[in-house]
Amino acid sequence: MNKGIGQYKQIGVETALVNATPHRLIQMLYEGALTNLANAKGAITNNQLGLLSESIKKTSNILVGLEEGLDLQKGGDIAANLQALYRYMQTELIAAQAARSEQKIDALISIFVDLKSGWDAIDPGKQTAGEERTDES
Repeated sequence: MNKGIGQYKQIGVETALVNATPHRLIQMLYEGALTNLANAKGAITNNQLGLLSESIKKTSNILVGLEEGLDLQKGGDIAANLQALYRYMQTELIAAQAARSEQKIDALISIFVDLKSGWDAIDPGKQTAGEERTDES
């Protein structure tokens, strides 16, 4: 029965990905990172090294995806600063795993919470200066 539930959840995730806006995809990546970091913290507490490794790997993959999604040409200083932050977080992630440090995991969680909070505050429908609207509204 658990296998069926897992497959059902996977279909739900795949459907959400296909239908998501670019803004929502970034939100989903931040949410996934926070979930995996919480799992990593629990794995440290419970000495579950397999879960710790899996959670760190998933978070690392999310950071790679976030960095690859940056447009350094159009994004200017903001994109460059995010790239540096994501690279720093990768380094801290490795250090957290090596030291089995809940404190390092907590620091990473705090950064992701700040990033997600800022991203959530963005109105994806609001145009920036100089952009023309392409819809009828």
